[in-house]
Amino acid sequence: MNASILFVYGLLLKLPFLWGTQRFSVQSSDGFLYKDIIALLKPAFDSWSSLAPIVTYLLLFTQAITINYFINAGKMVPKPNYLYGMTYLLISSFFPSWNVFSAALLVTTVLLWIFGKLMSLGNSQKIKGNLFNIGFVIGICSFLYMPSIGILLLVIFGLMIARPPKIAEWAMVLLWFATIW
Repeated sequence: MNASILFVYGLLLKLPFLWGTQRFSVQSSDGFLYKDIIALLKPAFDSWSSLAPIVTYLLLFTQAITINYFINAGKMVPKPNYLYGMTYLLISSFFPSWNVFSAALLVTTVLLWIFGKLMSLGNSQKIKGNLFNIGFVIGICSFLYMPSIGILLLVIFGLMIARPPKIAEWAMVLLWFATIW
C-alpha cells in the first residue's frame, strides 16, 4: 500500500462530508487570526462551494500522513505501513466536527509539526533554533485558537522528558511565546 491508496481511501470515507452543506466553523473560542482568515477566504468559499471541503480533506490527509511518518520513522512497528493513517482518517469520519474547516483543524496540523520538533530534541545539541520555532508557532496558534495556549505546558513537559532539565531552554520557549503576545 502506498500514499495514493491512502488518499483514495480517505476520499471514499470523506465523500459525504465533501458534499455537505457546512463549509467552515467559527466559534467563540476561535482567535482573531482565524476569524481574519475566514473573512479573507469567505468569498472564495462562497463562490466555489467545494473549496472548503477540499482544503479540509487535504489538511486531514496531511495529518494522517504525518502521524504515519512518526510511527514508521520512530520504528514503533516492525514493518512500515499506512494502517495508522487509515485509522486516523476512519476515526475522524466518526465526528462531523472534525470534517469542517475550523481553527482546531488548522492548529492540529501545526501541533503535529511541533510534536515532530519535540521528537528531534532528544539527540540534538543545538536546539535553540527549534525552541524558538516551537515557542513562536505556539504563540501564533494561540491567535488561531485560544485553547491552544495549553500546549505550552505540554511542550515544557516534553522538554522535561526529552532533555535534562535546563531552565534556560524552558525560558527560551516561554520568551518566544511571550514575544508573540
